[in-house]
Amino acid sequence: MEYDVDANFDERLPEVIDYSCYVYYDRPGSILEWDLNVLCKGYFLLLSAECFNQFVDKDSFVNHHGNRVYLNNEEKLVLLDIFQKADEEYQKDNFSKEIMVSYAFLLLSHIKTFYQRFAKGRNLKHHKLVDGFNLMLSKYYEDDKLVKGLPSVSFFANELNCSTNHFGDVIKKHTGVSPREHVNKHILRVAKRRLKQSDKTIEEIATGLGFQYQTYFTRFFKSKTGITPTDYRKQ
Repeated sequence: MEYDVDANFDERLPEVIDYSCYVYYDRPGSILEWDLNVLCKGYFLLLSAECFNQFVDKDSFVNHHGNRVYLNNEEKLVLLDIFQKADEEYQKDNFSKEIMVSYAFLLLSHIKTFYQRFAKGRNLKHHKLVDGFNLMLSKYYEDDKLVKGLPSVSFFANELNCSTNHFGDVIKKHTGVSPREHVNKHILRVAKRRLKQSDKTIEEIATGLGFQYQTYFTRFFKSKTGITPTDYRKQ
């Protein structure tokens, strides 16, 4: 079975690097944006949804939306070695998609292991609360018919059987960001994706996100991006 695989590789990194290194990951369908204040160097690999979804399930680490895992030096070199081998294969005139997919699955398997190591350092109960919140938030907009207004912090706290204050304290402590900020960022991510990938009107998108009026959506979007939804779609 063939897979659509696209890979982009920066020039080869040195064998040993002693600056901080992270691995970032996301699911198909997300819009990736980078706002970097310093020059970063590394690799990235893009997989089709068909290929990616064979690796993940509902309990997969990619659903937790940590998006970033810190790598120690040993883990860093393991991933660099795989990326470099994948790069060598990709540079061939007739590279093998099967081999590229194998390298991709190997990378995901290692990242899953590194994520589990990373997660062990957190309180288990709090870890489950954070993961539960991230999973619920990621699924909130999966069916427009089930959306009952904008997602609220109290809604997630109630669903996870804890007080709003406790919920807020745990999420902020373990992620560095308040629940409200997580919610707003997710609303914005979904809004951008729908503006780019659907033919729905601005009003329909606003309603699907849970905004009572289109003007509220426009005001929210502009406060976060500096431009209106209409201008964003034109870009």
